[in-house]
Amino acid sequence: MISPTIQQPLDPISLPTEPGKTKRPTKKKPRWIWWVVGIVVVGLGLSLWGWHYHAAAALAAQTPAEVATVTRTTLEKTVESAGKVLSFRDTDIKCRASGPVAELPVHLSDAVKEGQLLCKLDPADEQLAVDVAKQSVAQSTAKLEQAKLAYEQAKLNLETTRSKVQSALVSAKVKAEHLRSKADRQKQLKDQQLGSEEDYETAETEAATAESDASAAQAAVNELKQQELQLESKKLDIVTAESALKSDTINLHTQERQLGYTTVVSPWDGVISSVTSNLGVGYIIQAGTGGVSGGTTIMTVTDRSHVIVSASVDQSDLRGVALGQPARVEVDSYPERSFAAQVIMIAQVGQNVSNVVTFEVRVEVTDKDKNLLHPQMTGTVTIIEAQRKNVLVVPTAAVEHRANQTFVHLVGGKEQPVTLGLDGGENVEVLSGLNEGDKVTLQALELPTRWKSSDR
Repeated sequence: MISPTIQQPLDPISLPTEPGKTKRPTKKKPRWIWWVVGIVVVGLGLSLWGWHYHAAAALAAQTPAEVATVTRTTLEKTVESAGKVLSFRDTDIKCRASGPVAELPVHLSDAVKEGQLLCKLDPADEQLAVDVAKQSVAQSTAKLEQAKLAYEQAKLNLETTRSKVQSALVSAKVKAEHLRSKADRQKQLKDQQLGSEEDYETAETEAATAESDASAAQAAVNELKQQELQLESKKLDIVTAESALKSDTINLHTQERQLGYTTVVSPWDGVISSVTSNLGVGYIIQAGTGGVSGGTTIMTVTDRSHVIVSASVDQSDLRGVALGQPARVEVDSYPERSFAAQVIMIAQVGQNVSNVVTFEVRVEVTDKDKNLLHPQMTGTVTIIEAQRKNVLVVPTAAVEHRANQTFVHLVGGKEQPVTLGLDGGENVEVLSGLNEGDKVTLQALELPTRWKSSDR
């Protein structure tokens, strides 16, 4: 087997030179030249970067988006929150009577007036109960009149009898006294032997008879007390009859009220916001007045005389909210306009949802077109805490605070100290330091780094 032959590379140093030529040593350049070249390159790079930076800054200074003009306008400090339109009040219309529906002149979404008929039930059963109650009242009235008549008759009889027996008693007493005196004189005459025994006995008999008649007359007077008790009984009969009449009258009123329950009217102006399914003529309604609900709900009337919007205000913004403050309401249905409103209620107890505490604030829409807003619409409520009219304003982004001083940068780079007033969020009121029409540059928002203080 023949092994391959490996040729070793030639060492360039050991290469033979051409005949007649002599190899010259290479000459190195000085190091300072490389240093000069490097410095020149770095200088050119820095100059180019500086020119580009200043050119970009100059271009940025001329960019309209970063230059603002001091203007005079109306400035507001506001609190914004999501809101929902509520109805002023919703009333469930219920039937307190039972029976089939006889009339149903309204339908869902109809506008109704106060006192307008909403539903009428068949009143046959209730009318029959009223007729029976009226009959009972008539009978009770007759019994009362009869009791009064019996009392008056007994009273008259008592007075007549009392007059008679008292007169008879007086007459009997006078007669008895007269005859007793006569008998006493006859006894004296007999004792003096001036009169006869017969005359005395006759006089004594007449006196005894008269005294007996007086006793009888006195007994008749005493018997009047029994008639007086009977008269009191007649008087109690009147009281009993009056009580029965009152009870029957109450029952009549109850039945008449029950008859009135068959006619259901609207309690106020509003719209029919809901109607029980399948409600119509012939629908049987159960009263259910014995339950807590107090009757069967057949429809709901919504009062839209006031339009209320409920907003949830964060606890950090609640401090500036007060009753009576003006507000604006914007809803998704009308994005091109806002509705004037006013704060009418601030909840005293907040709601904690996912560790976020909010307070309910209600505003009433006072706009002339408030009826365009319907319950359950959603939108934004803007509460105006403060308002300044015809004041100088500058964008908040143009203001810089440093070392307890406030200033803005005018176009050209000059720092101008200013005194600020009401903070409106995007814009702030300028009390001094600027004039209307001045041009200021907006400050770019920079995130804090380890090289820059975060409060600058």
